[in-house]
Amino acid sequence: MPPFVRAKEEKCGICFVLWRVLRTFAIDKRHTIIMKELLLVCVGSFFGGGARYLVSKAIQTWLSVSFPWGTMTVNVVGCFLIGLLSGLSLSGQISPSTKLILVTGFCGGFTTFSTFMNENLLMGRDETVLPAILYTLSSLVLGLIAVVVGYQLVK
Repeated sequence: MPPFVRAKEEKCGICFVLWRVLRTFAIDKRHTIIMKELLLVCVGSFFGGGARYLVSKAIQTWLSVSFPWGTMTVNVVGCFLIGLLSGLSLSGQISPSTKLILVTGFCGGFTTFSTFMNENLLMGRDETVLPAILYTLSSLVLGLIAVVVGYQLVK
């Protein structure tokens, strides 16, 4: 058992439980590595999903409009974060494990492409085609700009 689990076993039972789960499904060293990576992605996704809910809800509550500003804000910020973190990863400034937890996990849980597409469909069904088109185009353009800015900040 790794030292971090032994040292915190009394304080953090979840570390012990997660380690036992990893060991149960790990057949050999390669599977242990895969399970560790999966755990990193899951932890990042947990926090990314929670952050998505909080940010989106706060924006929607603050603006009090039916247009999905919360989802668009989350997607643009997520694009920026993915650009920034991917740039840091490409330049070797963050480890592969950090990239897994932050890019694949956190940003994957934080961004909301499926919600974005569903909101577009619902806007189109409600015969509000122009707002749906504006929402799609502005999300794509702002998202692309945010990714580029994120990469540029790392250079």
